[in-house]
Amino acid sequence: MRFDAWSEPGSDTKPNEDWCGSTDSVAVLLDGVTSPAGLETGCVHGVPWFVEHLGRELLDVASGDPSVPLQGCLGSAIARIAALHEVSCDLAHKGTPSATVLVIRAHGEMLEYLVLSDSTLVLESEGQIRVITDSSLNLVAQEEREWVGKQPLGSPEHDEAVRALVTKQRSWRNVNGGYWLVAATPEASSQALTGAVPLRQLRRGALLSDGASCLVDRYGCCTWKELLDLIDAGGARRVVDEVRKVENADKQGELWARYKASDDSTVLAFHT
Repeated sequence: MRFDAWSEPGSDTKPNEDWCGSTDSVAVLLDGVTSPAGLETGCVHGVPWFVEHLGRELLDVASGDPSVPLQGCLGSAIARIAALHEVSCDLAHKGTPSATVLVIRAHGEMLEYLVLSDSTLVLESEGQIRVITDSSLNLVAQEEREWVGKQPLGSPEHDEAVRALVTKQRSWRNVNGGYWLVAATPEASSQALTGAVPLRQLRRGALLSDGASCLVDRYGCCTWKELLDLIDAGGARRVVDEVRKVENADKQGELWARYKASDDSTVLAFHT
């Protein structure tokens, strides 16, 4: 498999909380969950540390023994990274660093995949587009989400609304009836969506953080197929560039309500 990746922070003043990496047969993308200013996390390391360590561990484990299911690989990686900071940090804190997860692995004649939370996997097989994501996060804290959308980006009111939203979301994080992310609990891996598609039918695809998939599912600027065409024409970076054009033209969030002016944006594209 051939991979092409581009990851860019949403701000020049804050570190990238996305992470991606690949080998010849495995690719991993993590989208770390931002903790707004004023909300504690119980962790002295932070989200960038968490996604980098978990991403590298998951890539290593998934590349090691292809007979181990991807859910098992993820559970093992979560446990190992939790062990690295369980003494120094409160891993039971509701705001402990967490992330969405995408994994693909070519094994034999199949491409296996794992999707946890709202990052998006796009696959094109025999001319058909398949989009895999978990939108359960959108089912919680709906009133708080609507209130965020009514506040001008960058205003104190918007910042306060985001804190209220994240506080409410945290109460539903990694509990039955809520939504699931990778954090410090290996059991979260059992909630991931998994499956496989024949490699001989697969032409191309992309792993996308929500800061990149928004070009389609939030801004409606193109279809999923057109997004893959953009990558073919200009590489993974082309998608991020197009996202930034949209966001720069709507700095106050008047057209597109969102949590921040620009989010971290990551594309990990592949061809078979």
